Amino acid sequence: MPLSRDCVVYCILSITLLFNINKSIAQEYLLEIGPTGGANYYSGDVNQKLFQNIGYEFGITLKYNINLRNVVKLNVNREQIRSKSETGINIFPYHPYSFERSFIEISSGYEYNFFSYSDLYEYNESKRWTPYIYIGVGYLYSSNGKNLDQINALTLPLGIGFKYKIKNRVNLGIEYSMTWCSNDKLDGLKDPYQIQSSKFKNKDWISSLRVFITYDFCKKKCNCPRDYK
Repeated sequence: MPLSRDCVVYCILSITLLFNINKSIAQEYLLEIGPTGGANYYSGDVNQKLFQNIGYEFGITLKYNINLRNVVKLNVNREQIRSKSETGINIFPYHPYSFERSFIEISSGYEYNFFSYSDLYEYNESKRWTPYIYIGVGYLYSSNGKNLDQINALTLPLGIGFKYKIKNRVNLGIEYSMTWCSNDKLDGLKDPYQIQSSKFKNKDWISSLRVFITYDFCKKKCNCPRDYK
């Protein structure tokens, strides 16, 4: 016996309702973890050009999602930078100079999403992609090497990024950061030009372009309205 029109409509509405209920009770996750990797370059006494003498970095990131807009994160990176005076803009006061340094940087920071970031809660205009900005503070350590002293330094990273939730618990992103280093001897030199300037300007910087992929875990106990903001 053919199905009546009312029965067909009822079935369609029931399936739609079940789908929406399932979606509304789906949990968001508090934490993310995953690998990062990319390229970097140093700016300082030896090099003043952008994207010159490219180095590399890799590490791990851990994020705590306060809500859909605000995130606190912890990064641990192993990095290597290099440069040589022949490729710089300024005339170097000494004989041709080059260096290569490896170091560990541990940093924590605050990340702000421009949009509510989630593949759920479409009624609240959340998006599965968003640009973001972040600022942080960190610690850098490098052991001594060839013509290079041991370094312990404070770092201040500042960056922008973009991330996309490719699945409910998987995130893919890219970010660019500039990191100020409190120690001016990252390159093994301390003010070779003898120019007096501000503490922030007369220091070494590290710029990085990295990609990351993270996995969500640790379910929230409840989907609270404050999390949708």
